[in-house]
Amino acid sequence: MASFCTVAILWFFHNKHELQRGEKMFLYLSFPVTVFWVSNQAEYFEEYVIKRKREIYPPEEKMRRKELEDFKERMREKREQKLLRHLGTRQIPEE
Repeated sequence: MASFCTVAILWFFHNKHELQRGEKMFLYLSFPVTVFWVSNQAEYFEEYVIKRKREIYPPEEKMRRKELEDFKERMREKREQKLLRHLGTRQIPEE
């Protein structure tokens, strides 16, 4: 994207008048540096990033957390019972 924009700017100026080497070098170097500087300004993107993060990772609800913990505990107990059953027959269960 950056190189396309630089080429477009150079084409526009080239058709209007012949650019000197210094002017071309200035355009080649200033555009990527400017894009890099703007993309690193946190205040421009901070509100968007926070909003997007809240959409992707909503705050946890205590009830959902409790349900998840209960489910994990039931699954652990079920697996433990299965292993104890297979231990009596000395067979290793396949997962």
